[in-house]
Amino acid sequence: MRTSIIHSFILIFIGIVVLGYQELTYTTRERVIKQAQQAMKAETLGLSPIIGAIPLVGGIGLLIMVSRKNLRDAKQ
Repeated sequence: MRTSIIHSFILIFIGIVVLGYQELTYTTRERVIKQAQQAMKAETLGLSPIIGAIPLVGGIGLLIMVSRKNLRDAKQ
C-alpha cells in the first residue's frame, strides 16, 4: 500500500515535469563533407501534452484508488 502511494507521487511528478518541458533539445555530431571534421548540431524533439497528461492522470487516479481503499478498510 505504501509503495502504491510512492508510485502515484512519482507518476504525478513525471507528468508535471513533462508538461513543463514541452520540448527536448539534444546535440548530435555530424561529419562535414568527407573530411575528418565533425560539426555539432542541436536538434529539438517536441513533446505532446498528452505524453505528460497520461502519467499525471494515472498518478492521480492511483492516489484516489489507494485513499478509497484506506477509507473502506478503516470503516470495517
